[in-house]
Amino acid sequence: MTTMSEVVVLTPAERLSTAEAKRDQIASRLDEARAELADLRTAVARERERFIASIASAELDGVDRPSRQSLVDLEAEVPEAADRVEALSRALREADRAVALAKAATLRARAVAWRAETAQCQARMDALTAEIVARQVEIAECAAFIVNHGGPAQVRLENEARQLERENGFDAR
Repeated sequence: MTTMSEVVVLTPAERLSTAEAKRDQIASRLDEARAELADLRTAVARERERFIASIASAELDGVDRPSRQSLVDLEAEVPEAADRVEALSRALREADRAVALAKAATLRARAVAWRAETAQCQARMDALTAEIVARQVEIAECAAFIVNHGGPAQVRLENEARQLERENGFDAR
């Protein structure tokens, strides 16, 4: 039975994290390669100094010159080590570019999310503003009723009601 493999879609933030991790690995390998190249160049210089000292000693002693093979072997490693440093430097530049593009995508995604959230907030503010306006109208209507029908107007109506009751023989005591 065959199953279809799922395509994993990374978010921009996940792509950025992945790109940064890759860049950091390359930077670490580049640091190691640079250190190895420096160590190799130091070893070549030491071996050259040892070889020249051996030649000088052989000349003084009148014996055969020592073999240059160990120096040649070390010197032969330098171009490959230098090429590795150059290749990793180039890879690091590309990784930095990938990080920058991933960061741009992350910022763009964040801007889109903020735009959507801003629109939602604006819609909610509009709804709340409409609700506030409706409440203010209701408050104004209540205030107008109180002004026109509250306090002295109520007392006046009650007095008129008592007067009518008295005049018609109803005692509300």
